[in-house]
Amino acid sequence: MRGLEPELWRKVIKSIEDIVVKGCYVSVNRFISFSLDSYLRGVALRLVKGSQVVLDCGCGPAPLLNKIEGEVICLDPSYLLLKILRKADSGVHPVCGIAEMMPLRDKSVDASISLFSVRDFMDRCKAVLEYERVTKLRVVIVDVFKPENFLLRLLAAAYLSFIVPLMALALAGRTGYRWRLLYDTFNRMVSPKALASTFKHFRLKTVITFFGGFLSLIDLVKVYE
Repeated sequence: MRGLEPELWRKVIKSIEDIVVKGCYVSVNRFISFSLDSYLRGVALRLVKGSQVVLDCGCGPAPLLNKIEGEVICLDPSYLLLKILRKADSGVHPVCGIAEMMPLRDKSVDASISLFSVRDFMDRCKAVLEYERVTKLRVVIVDVFKPENFLLRLLAAAYLSFIVPLMALALAGRTGYRWRLLYDTFNRMVSPKALASTFKHFRLKTVITFFGGFLSLIDLVKVYE
């Protein structure tokens, strides 16, 4: 279950950096998701409430970060985004790295969250192994997924290919062109069920989906034998 090719991965990271620097990351994503991104982020944060140490894997600009209780480790491959994040919230622990090789000790976090970052990984199987290695209790993932229904998959692809870039252009000007890569990452993504099935030591507890799985939250809890 491989993800992005290295060249595309670098383009995506650069695009996210440009969008964050321009200050339109939150507003455009809220607009194109009809505010469902904010809703699912909020649900994810409520699910990890009470955790002493939380890993935000692929944190990016980390919207709603200040609502996480306890110690927060922010892992991201972009040094620039971590620098911006540190200026905005000096209480976080920024760590530069990738999901496929997390520079963290075994069982060092109580819960892990990934909010719209898993589809950007280069190797999701390796990332899942890393989630299982560092996480004690819970993994919560929110992202854009491929619906299992063929017709819904076509509609989602059309929305991301044609409508989203136009919406982003209307709201963010030329920077809106950066959202055209959203389709490329979606095209390499899997369904929520397929992603959840790759976890061997966590079981699926909660699934929240919109548009047949196109926009989803999956909540996985550790299984102790």
